[in-house]
This record gives sequence, C-alpha cells and structure tokens, in this order.
Amino acid sequence: MSDNELYVKAFAKINLFLHVLGKNDRGYHLLDSLFVFADIGDDIVISRNDSEKITVTAYGEFGNDIPTDDSNLVVKAAHTFGVFKGLNIKLTKNVPVSSGIGGGSADAGAVIRGLIKMNNLQLSENEITRKATSVGADVPACVYSKSCRIGGIGEQIEPFSIGEKFKVLLINPLRKIMTKDIFGIGVKKFSMKADIDKNNLALSLKNTRNDLVEPASQLVPEIKDIIISLSKTKDCVFSGMSGSGATCFALYSTSDDLKTAEAALRRQYKDYWIKTGNIL
Repeated sequence: MSDNELYVKAFAKINLFLHVLGKNDRGYHLLDSLFVFADIGDDIVISRNDSEKITVTAYGEFGNDIPTDDSNLVVKAAHTFGVFKGLNIKLTKNVPVSSGIGGGSADAGAVIRGLIKMNNLQLSENEITRKATSVGADVPACVYSKSCRIGGIGEQIEPFSIGEKFKVLLINPLRKIMTKDIFGIGVKKFSMKADIDKNNLALSLKNTRNDLVEPASQLVPEIKDIIISLSKTKDCVFSGMSGSGATCFALYSTSDDLKTAEAALRRQYKDYWIKTGNIL
C-alpha cells in the first residue's frame, strides 16, 4: 500500500438485544439496544486522486450487491466533510448486504474515521457525532466501533463496557431484509427498557430479546430455526438475531467452543454465510 493510501476496517455491528420502546412524535421508533462490534467486516482503502468526483470501486464476495454511485453511504460520509471530488474509495464487501449487522453504516463510519486521520482533523466527539448522524442513525456508533448502549432513534450513545471478550459466530441464510419492510410490518407490542447488569451480562441478556425477530421471521422464516440451532450448540453463552436480520449470532467464551459450534453449523447449513471472530 502506497503512502497515498489509507486502510480502514469496517467492523460488523451486532445488536445483543433490541427493544422497541414506542414511537416519537414524528413516528420514528424509539429503541433500547446494546451494540458490540466484531473483527469481521468490510475492508476499505481510501486514496486521493485528480478526479472531479468521488470514485467507489467494489470488490469481494458481495461487491456486486452494492451501489458505487452517490447513493452509497461512503460517498455521503465524504460529503459531510466537504469532499466532493479527488477521492477514490476501494470497498471490499465481505459481509452480506441488508443483513442487520450495519454493513453500510459500518462502511460510512470507517470512511469518516479514515478521513479524520488522513486530514489530521481535530474534531470534538460532538462534531463527529453530528456529522455521522447526518449520514445515518447507526453511523456515529460505527465510527468508534466500541460497545455502547443505544437509545432514542439511535442518536443517544452511551459507552458500555462488556467486560469479557467473547468469541462470536455470525450466520446469514443469504436473504436480504430491508429495515423499512420490517417496520412496515410493525411491532405488535412495545417493550420496556432492558435491565442490564454489567457484572453479569450473560445472565442479563437472557431476559432481553430482539423485538424485530417476529416481523423479520415473516419475511425469512429460517431465522427462528437458526436461532434455535445456535442456542443448542455446546456452551453457547447467548444467541439471537442482530438488528432487523437476517444475520443471527451466538457468543462463546473460548475458541474451542467457537470451533465446535462452527463445525456443527457448517454441516447443518451448507449454503449459508458463516463467519467467526472476536468481539472487540
């Protein structure tokens, strides 16, 4: 990689739980969620050039599934910094699109992180959050890619230390789900804010849920079967669906437990996307 290029990683976002608390006056859903990030995700290389526009080139397993025009969130992220030309973004898309693990938001967050470093910008957290929020509700959290509690419509971010560094398995049946379609189906019953004990996270999580599992399962029935299969793997700490799906996850305490679970799931779901890694 040349001195003119900067590499950034877009870390996958995982909702350990997602409670829908209600709606605000504008009709947006109010959320309570715990975000964690995994060392699984897309790879991005940013470089300067003499072009009169921002050029996005896509590679990777899912490169053909993303737009390379101005509708891509990485371009919108650059625009928030007043950059409208002279930039090339090489995006290797390793995670499925519209899969509930913040792919586009993570990419945008990584580009924001990269532009700040590339230009030696001295910005406050409030300035970064304001710029990132203009791109998307999940983008501010993805800029920092650290575990956090999310409130409001996604704009309220509170650092949250999860203590143990869990291992994680992600699985997706390669079925896209659009968030707008999930909320179009709707949540039948709103939840209360989750009671989470930082000192006993694994036990606390068992009293939480993802309120979007039911509407997501109407679109992708395989989701419930996957979650059950994950929960039955040996020494699974916790399992569920991330975001609006269809990616599901399971947490493990050791690498051996993770490897055992991965082998079993690859035998059971031969055609699904499965990745393993670590919670950051």
